[in-house]
Amino acid sequence: MRNEAIPSEVKTPIIEMLEFLASDQAKETLRDVRRGIEREMVRITPNGSLSQRPHPVSLGSALTHPYITTDFSEAQLELVTPAVNENEGESMWAASMPPALPDDHDIPIAHYGTSNAGMVKARYREGLANRYGKRMQPIRCHSPQTQANQAQEKIV
Repeated sequence: MRNEAIPSEVKTPIIEMLEFLASDQAKETLRDVRRGIEREMVRITPNGSLSQRPHPVSLGSALTHPYITTDFSEAQLELVTPAVNENEGESMWAASMPPALPDDHDIPIAHYGTSNAGMVKARYREGLANRYGKRMQPIRCHSPQTQANQAQEKIV
């Protein structure tokens, strides 16, 4: 098979899609897109096998809970948020590595209110900031240290 150039008058579906996405029509259509977050996970046993247990009662009804349900399998959790318009000047970044991070002093620690539980969550995050730096916290990785931090947060 010879490697021949595609004539410029031939438009592939990819070229047509890119041209459409650059058009005013596409920009107007996509301007009011609403987005939600859907995250699927599989419940497993300590040895890594698929859980055979029913949907946990502690998560509420898989049929009627507005945000937590099951997918195909009983062991397949699905977390869904309502769809919202993005805030003006902001987007939701879905990748695990942020595109750019400011200096530590420009990264706000999450606010949870003034209840005891809220204050504990804030203090825990202040400890993470002091220990590892604020810039490390938005980076989503699954190192043993991150898993230990997440387990500790569930305890408090």
